[in-house]
Amino acid sequence: MTDDMGLTEAGWGDDMPVIQPGQATLEPVGEQEGIVNASKQATSKIMLEDYFPNIELSTEEEEKLMAWFDRDLKKSLQNVNQNKNKWATYRAVYMLEYLEKFYPDMGVGANFVSGLLCDKVLEGMDRMKKAVFRARPMFGPDTKRTGSSIDMDVMLRAQWCLHTYMMDQLKVRKTIGDPGMFDFIIDGSLILEVDNVYSKVPYRTMRNYATVDELIADQDKLMSQSDYDRVLADLESGKTSRAIVEDEVVTEEGLQIIRVDKLDHLIPPGVYDDDHLDFRARRMYLTMQDIELLASSNWYRQSAVDTIMEFKNRVRTLRSAGDKNEKAMTELNSLMDGADLWYASDASESLTDVSNQPYAEPLAVYKITAKYGYSTKQDKDGVIPKYCVFDYCPEGRCILRAVTLPHFTEHKNWFHMKFGYQPKSYYGFGYGARLLQDDYLESNAVDLFMDSSALASFNPFLCKHPEAGGRVPFQSGYGPAKIGYVNDLNDFTPITVRPPSEGLVRMVLPLVQNRAANRTNVTPLVQGNIESSDPRSPAQKTAMLLGQANVGLDMMVDDWNVSGWDDLAMYVWGTMYENALFAKSQNPELESIYESLVLFDEAVPEYTTNQVTIKELSLKLKWASLASSDHLNPDLRAEKFAKSFSFFVPMLRELAQSKPDVYIKYFLRWMQRAAQEMDTPGAEYLIPKTEDLMGTDTPALQNNLESMISSMMSGQPPQGTVLNQMRGQGGEG
Repeated sequence: MTDDMGLTEAGWGDDMPVIQPGQATLEPVGEQEGIVNASKQATSKIMLEDYFPNIELSTEEEEKLMAWFDRDLKKSLQNVNQNKNKWATYRAVYMLEYLEKFYPDMGVGANFVSGLLCDKVLEGMDRMKKAVFRARPMFGPDTKRTGSSIDMDVMLRAQWCLHTYMMDQLKVRKTIGDPGMFDFIIDGSLILEVDNVYSKVPYRTMRNYATVDELIADQDKLMSQSDYDRVLADLESGKTSRAIVEDEVVTEEGLQIIRVDKLDHLIPPGVYDDDHLDFRARRMYLTMQDIELLASSNWYRQSAVDTIMEFKNRVRTLRSAGDKNEKAMTELNSLMDGADLWYASDASESLTDVSNQPYAEPLAVYKITAKYGYSTKQDKDGVIPKYCVFDYCPEGRCILRAVTLPHFTEHKNWFHMKFGYQPKSYYGFGYGARLLQDDYLESNAVDLFMDSSALASFNPFLCKHPEAGGRVPFQSGYGPAKIGYVNDLNDFTPITVRPPSEGLVRMVLPLVQNRAANRTNVTPLVQGNIESSDPRSPAQKTAMLLGQANVGLDMMVDDWNVSGWDDLAMYVWGTMYENALFAKSQNPELESIYESLVLFDEAVPEYTTNQVTIKELSLKLKWASLASSDHLNPDLRAEKFAKSFSFFVPMLRELAQSKPDVYIKYFLRWMQRAAQEMDTPGAEYLIPKTEDLMGTDTPALQNNLESMISSMMSGQPPQGTVLNQMRGQGGEG
């Protein structure tokens, strides 16, 4: 099965099942509305999953699937819960709320918390955010894997298309935010999911009406004819009225990036790599109103939602019967089997005290991605496992939705950014595990030193024991300079406490700081401090050490890229093509419009056009992240850029002499790159366009460019202005 737009090239091979489009329809869009409006409206009205059929399951098949889900979900939940306390400890230490002492707390000094983990996590987050999100564009075509057969101009436009789509449509930076970077740094794991969210979700609200025209405009949105008649009667009598209306909330483009909490990302025990996962679930929290609305839009099965409601009512009835009704308790216990998968952590309270719930009747619904054999044209018996998606509610044991994987090819839609390596673990090795003991060691060393100093400065006293006739000592507590009440002055003597050794902190603190720098790659140089081992810090040595210090940060960024960031770009690029192709297939009258989709803004650097066609979206481009520690230091980045530029100077000089029109094209690219490396805001408005430079003296432009690059290295402004230099060479400007 092939398509004239390159469907086979995108991965729809002959070995894939033939999937017929579902019943989803699109509202017609007028051709005169323009390319931008047409493409946005069409793609926002479709849901990719609507084009892939639901899996028809018999009652017996459903029971087998639910037994499988219950078993694996319980194991996966136990597997995740084993890490819960560990993650909680990391966060408590980060928040300076936890202190572990290795000696009795005498209550004489301050409970000192070093904040070592807090410092390193904050510094690591700052550097990772700058390394990842300062890249513009965030991704570039990997020419080593993609090859050189694709035109470079297409690649350049494609990378800006992907960048704009991820930043503006998917809002990836806002989605990850500080919480995502925090998870990656402290736990070594950040999990993202890209989901085809509901295309049309009913949303009910109360609306005020003052005129009959307003009511007529919403006639189809009112819940019933009786509501319409009631409001109409009120308006005709001169009153204002209110009624419940149901609107459709349409998700733009059909895609959404979700940051998944690790406690809600359920994987079986013994699986340490995402590539080896055949069963995975994301725990979602929905209310009864949520699933009823989704059932009304035919997203969830109405019969399954009714079963869940009947189950909840039955459990509530049995509980109200009381503990004395043995028959009711027996039935209740049988219904509660598997309640550890329900919303509440304490299943016995999940349906009893509604006042303790933050939302009305919350439910835990699991979106399960697993391999299951369903019938296809090539596999009529359904014996070949294929990825499918199930929405399963264990409370009432119902499969709300069962669909085939909504993509041309089978690939996962969750992405695990993993930092470091932890043997026999699915998760990374973050700062929490690396620095916990050092944080305890520094806190205890300083705390012990302070306690000892307090006792040495203000000696406590020995007193006659009350059993020997003395009065109760230390009524206000034991501590420095405190005494008890005695019969006479001869009954107590001071205790001499030796001052603590300064070596306790003089040796421990540098040791801890050195180990923390080694384990986190956040060294004093990276922090902007002078190395204590070399207070002079000569310039050349500092530059060399700074370059070496960034090696460790580069490895952090590399872990981020390889483990999930690059895969995310590949996934988004593929789904952009799928969504655009389906939008076109459902609107054949818009053939000419869909041949040229406007997918990124004109504000980004121009190459030839800011349009990317469906044909170009179908190309098998391999994407690589442009995130790098180079973004941390603009001076070093500018120096590296200047060195690479010097290699191309002879070629540019030759082009300036022989092919001025070609030279101007590359001149502008070098100017744009220089502005990017120097982190110049608004550079696209400051650099002349191609038509502005036509007819100028190109050798003069080259001389000016070389002067600018040399000035970048020296940190001085170039000598003379561009216009003066061109006038000096006889240019027209």
